[in-house]
Amino acid sequence: MNAKRILIVVLALAMAGILLNQWRLQRTVSRLNADAHSKNANNSSSEQADSAAERLRQAEARYNETKAELQLAEQKLANASAQLAQLDTRLRQLETAQKRGPSVDLLGPRRPRLPTGFPNPDEIPVESTALSNTAKRSWGPEQAAGEPDTFQAGDISTAWASREPDGGEEWLKVDYENSVDIAEVRVRETHNPGAIFKVTAFLANGTEVTLWEGVEPKAEPPVEMSFQVPDSVNAKSVKVYLDTKRVPGWNEIDAVQLIGRDGSQQWAKEATASSTYAEPRVVNRGRLVETP
Repeated sequence: MNAKRILIVVLALAMAGILLNQWRLQRTVSRLNADAHSKNANNSSSEQADSAAERLRQAEARYNETKAELQLAEQKLANASAQLAQLDTRLRQLETAQKRGPSVDLLGPRRPRLPTGFPNPDEIPVESTALSNTAKRSWGPEQAAGEPDTFQAGDISTAWASREPDGGEEWLKVDYENSVDIAEVRVRETHNPGAIFKVTAFLANGTEVTLWEGVEPKAEPPVEMSFQVPDSVNAKSVKVYLDTKRVPGWNEIDAVQLIGRDGSQQWAKEATASSTYAEPRVVNRGRLVETP
């Protein structure tokens, strides 16, 4: 009887141990499942975060593309505005020319005007012009004599222009009333500035000396470009050299002012040039003749 009771107690304890182990095993499995769900949830959050970051990068890329397109559109608008302003200036010049009489085709394309020969062998071309003796031609070198009269930027006939726009080296020589110790030469450029590479002066004995040489700084027209003269040079004639290939298009000069060390200021009374886009003047048997 006692042995039977002991056996029953042992079996009961063994059953209790089995149940306890089963409970512990179920608890462990539950904990593992919870950890697995938590890990899956974290992975899902990480994937969502990565997806959100990717969408943000795509949005930033689209924003940058839109911004670049907007900047390009603004640049095109600025260019169009500049072209409209130049067109408006040319229209006003055309109206002025029509009121004065002789018409000048300011809107049409430029064409070489200088003929290769003349029908009369007694006729020879004359490129130099004294301001006091003859009328100013459109784009002639005489346009650089006297005070400035081109007050807006653009291809305007009241400034000197060479025969070709990008032909290489050209020069404009200006003469003044009085000889002075030169302190400064101011060149008023009204179209495509930046081509000047040297400024010289002529002494009383005809010797040409360099006042300045180098690369002209970039500037927006119209501009009065100042060339300082460090050494004392006494002269009343100045020559401005241009490399017309440096800046595309016609490089036009409206006036050249001579500043003396005594503070005096002079505008040129005469001007000559290596070439000009103006209609040529010819000498017919010693008489100055205007070509039609």
